[in-house]
Amino acid sequence: MPSVDTIEALNAAAQSFDTTPLGLQVDADAEAAVRESLRRTALVLLGEIHGVAQTPVLLGELIAWFGLGGIALEWNEDLTPWLDRWITHGVLADPTWGGDPAVEVWGGDGRLTAGHLAMLPLWADTGLLITLMDGMTGTPLRRRESVEWMERRLWSERDAAMAARVLAAPDAPGGRLVVAGNLHTELEPTPAGDPMGAQLARQRPGVCSIECVYGPGQFYNLGPQRLGDRLPGQHVDAPRLILHQGALLLLVPSPREATVPHHKLPGLPQGREPVTRQTHPA
Repeated sequence: MPSVDTIEALNAAAQSFDTTPLGLQVDADAEAAVRESLRRTALVLLGEIHGVAQTPVLLGELIAWFGLGGIALEWNEDLTPWLDRWITHGVLADPTWGGDPAVEVWGGDGRLTAGHLAMLPLWADTGLLITLMDGMTGTPLRRRESVEWMERRLWSERDAAMAARVLAAPDAPGGRLVVAGNLHTELEPTPAGDPMGAQLARQRPGVCSIECVYGPGQFYNLGPQRLGDRLPGQHVDAPRLILHQGALLLLVPSPREATVPHHKLPGLPQGREPVTRQTHPA
């Protein structure tokens, strides 16, 4: 079930999602690097490809392993009332068409999945602080500004706003896991712009970023997508957090396509080639 387009189907997918842990393994040097980041900055970043079924369970395993008290997700803050109703009452309301929540729920880019919805009440029951760090930002094309420069500026402004929301969030005992697409968790500027990760690194020197690296499989981002083998030379039976040539990598074998709410709303893109960056362990 790669996508669903009714609230009833989304509710059923969330209710039936298997939240069983996947057996995350953490190498000792990787654990030390993450704990040092948490000690110095109270943050650790995780860069993902959206729309992988295993991601929500892996987030839960990372939270449990490191004793984290908070998570920040790349979701629009306008979703807060909609998610609060789900967490508190177990009710998924169909958001009103034409509003921002409808776009965020039904957009289909894989940031929000049935698995995330299944995990949210479990996280809330433990007292985990959940921060939604995305939101509306940016101004239209400025005088004498090229479209290319405007796109880079808007991308950077959005990431600056996400970084600001993370920094303004209430202190989370044990630290906070900050989860976003892997371009946003880079710790240095990129051709796309100034990512959230780089902006957080300037405010919180010593923060580290984990990148998810995937074996062959599938994911859902505006439609079914395939991943080639990104783990050359690595034999991995279970998810594993490693430190490789100074980089923290979360190895995810056999990624599966998540169940993603996707309703083809007017004016939204219907499909694209996903833009991702991958580190390949030698």
